[in-house]
Amino acid sequence: MRLIFILLFPISLFGQVTSLPMMSDYSTPVSSEGASYTILYQWDFENWSAPQEYTQANIESEFNDYILDWAGGDSIVMDTINEIPTQVLRISNEAGQIQRGLQLYTWFDDNETGYDSVMLSYNMKFDKDFEAMAGGGKIPGLFSLPQPGLAAPCPPTDAATGFNGGFLYKSGLGFSDYQYTRNIGVTCPWTYDQWGLRYVLSDSTYFIPGVWYTVTQRIHLNTITGSSANADGINEVWVYDDMIFQQDTMRYVAHDTMLVDGIGFRSFQTAGTTTIESSVYIDNMTVWVPIGDANFDNGTTHATSYKMVSPIDITDRTVYYDHYVTTETTVSTSGWPSVTSAAHTEAWLFYAGSGNTMTVDFIGQTGGNDYIFIMDGNDADDPILDWEAGFDSDLSNSFGGDGSVTSTGERLYVYTVNSEDIGFTKFQMTSTINTP
Repeated sequence: MRLIFILLFPISLFGQVTSLPMMSDYSTPVSSEGASYTILYQWDFENWSAPQEYTQANIESEFNDYILDWAGGDSIVMDTINEIPTQVLRISNEAGQIQRGLQLYTWFDDNETGYDSVMLSYNMKFDKDFEAMAGGGKIPGLFSLPQPGLAAPCPPTDAATGFNGGFLYKSGLGFSDYQYTRNIGVTCPWTYDQWGLRYVLSDSTYFIPGVWYTVTQRIHLNTITGSSANADGINEVWVYDDMIFQQDTMRYVAHDTMLVDGIGFRSFQTAGTTTIESSVYIDNMTVWVPIGDANFDNGTTHATSYKMVSPIDITDRTVYYDHYVTTETTVSTSGWPSVTSAAHTEAWLFYAGSGNTMTVDFIGQTGGNDYIFIMDGNDADDPILDWEAGFDSDLSNSFGGDGSVTSTGERLYVYTVNSEDIGFTKFQMTSTINTP
């Protein structure tokens, strides 16, 4: 299914910054240097009181030079990151609305400053009751503005046109690539997603509702021969410090004046209407460069095992749960034996006790684009043991054929991500504690 991207109109373009180090009235100064990085620009929303609406007036103060396609229903709220209270931006996708949320494009500085290699990191969390529509939605990524549009030739033929280096979340909150570039033989927009295609390094790259993440992107621009873009640009992505995505054949730009110069600050559902209000939270959007990173300095790819620790690393990665199970018992989805409502999410943390493991046996069913995930632990970066996606009328035959999953340690985490399906998903789980 092709996702249709409709630009409305630029509400305004604001003037140029006359001096550094400030990106805007409410950003961190550039050259904020840590042991292994230099921060170039940062938006942390700390200068706004909470709660309050986040309106166009806020955006005008926050970003110097930008294009706003749409906004509405967004707000500054209090949350906790790494056990510290902080103001964050809540971007709301309203129930019954298509393409609500936020879409703006901001230049780093003055519509002239750019980089041939740079990093973007931001903290992101999905509501614990987030409705992940089948069509998915957009999340922030690096750009070169002006980006190609659907009405323009794609791959773009104009050397003064940049690229879109953005991303999507899809059903189950799975990570997916979504770009407008000069790669030959590809129409725009195009996507390499998590289902078996080579660019995503893991087929279990999914976000858990209710958990703060750090997403980090690196883009290194391609070389140019004459007026032709060579296929040697790099796009790498880490979630927390684990690489999940790598491309090294990208054709981003066709003229040496075109640089990575902005962010597509976007978060909205791309197709269909949600049945409940679903929000994405963003904080600490940071443009930076690493210090002492030979691959970054030399324009080469990192080893896929390379741990990229960003300036805004999330150290508290504990999952959210609705139910805590410490005994051998049978638990079920809310309302059992009735089916769950559309967009219903639910999570269980099973604890087997010190030195033990936990086995969970499933019966029941799933429907539509609903997902069940089973994780080996209670941190968001613990491995996924198994999952079930979409229609399944008999879970007792799933998860390896016998409907059961066993942890390798003391904790097993089960959670659902439900989409627009109505009238089918329901299941029970029977827990067994295994002693040495």
